[in-house]
Amino acid sequence: MPASEIPGISDLRKTFQACLLQAKTRNLKKDKEFFERAVHVAAQSEISVLCVEDYGTTGLIGPAVAGKPFHALVKSSGVSQKTDADAGGSFGIGKNAAFAISSLRTVFYSTLYAEGEGQERLTQGKSVLVSHDVDGGTHYRATGYWGNKEFMPAADDSMLPNWLKRQEVGTTVASIGFVGVPDWHWQMVEALVRNFFSAINSGAIHFTVQWETESLEISSEVLESLFDKKEVRDAAESAGTTDDLDFSKAMLCALKAADAE
Repeated sequence: MPASEIPGISDLRKTFQACLLQAKTRNLKKDKEFFERAVHVAAQSEISVLCVEDYGTTGLIGPAVAGKPFHALVKSSGVSQKTDADAGGSFGIGKNAAFAISSLRTVFYSTLYAEGEGQERLTQGKSVLVSHDVDGGTHYRATGYWGNKEFMPAADDSMLPNWLKRQEVGTTVASIGFVGVPDWHWQMVEALVRNFFSAINSGAIHFTVQWETESLEISSEVLESLFDKKEVRDAAESAGTTDDLDFSKAMLCALKAADAE
């Protein structure tokens, strides 16, 4: 994305500079290395962004208050808001993955959900850095937010670039400064077929992985062939998940068997 289309990027750049100065002053090696890279990435005219978008869902129901899904994902730590206590991700820990793959430790959430007879939208950015001082005066906490005043999300489109505006009910999670290896898209495909083969096979879900000018549809029609695709096998070997991939393939064969129950 053009850096100019990332909300709050100028403030983020100042924050990274302040954090870097603090790391150098206190001789914090790991912090120094991280913020040197963050300063470099944030200064570019274009910044890599990984967007995960869902459709056919309810969206993140608001408002941004405790007990609502939007608040649980964006504001809370170790908290999830599931309809089923046994649902996957019930402890809200997996949401940290979006920050782990961001060289700026910054993520934007944009959601559109049904409310009464109409629809409501909420958009918020979140950075998880370190506590720091600015100009030797004001002290800031480690977690910062982009949105409206009082740390609340933006509730209309006027503050948003086009790429963050949802046109359909659902949610977009965007990791800013995406840290990607050359074959990241095949690692993504491998993880999706390995973990979601049952739901893909039944038609309950399908995925589209897009990169540069290419895209790959992951549906029940092509699922079986993807397990043997060279790029997927190579990705599994690189990630150390070959045995797990083979196990999922065996389970898919069992599901599709004529005498399966």
